[in-house]
Amino acid sequence: MSDLVKLAEREILRGEILKLCREAAPLGCSEKVLRATVERLELSTDGMEQELYYLKEKGLLKKEHTENRRLGISRDIYMITAAGMDYLDGNGPDIMGIGV
Repeated sequence: MSDLVKLAEREILRGEILKLCREAAPLGCSEKVLRATVERLELSTDGMEQELYYLKEKGLLKKEHTENRRLGISRDIYMITAAGMDYLDGNGPDIMGIGV
């Protein structure tokens, strides 16, 4: 697969992650939920961690760790930020690398 096609797939994946987190706002999504949903869209989840990191570093997502030791639950929850919502609504600055 060419580098250009891989880049396009990553941009689409980033856009879908943002849209999913907006739909789940204000509660957010776990990586497991994001993976399952993206797979249903027939997109590859290879490199999901890197794309979540990218969106977090751009300030479009934030990550919170939550756990319940009694129930044995521990997970990271990703939530869209105000900047992420503005970006999806077309009110923020253009950000290269995200296919919306």
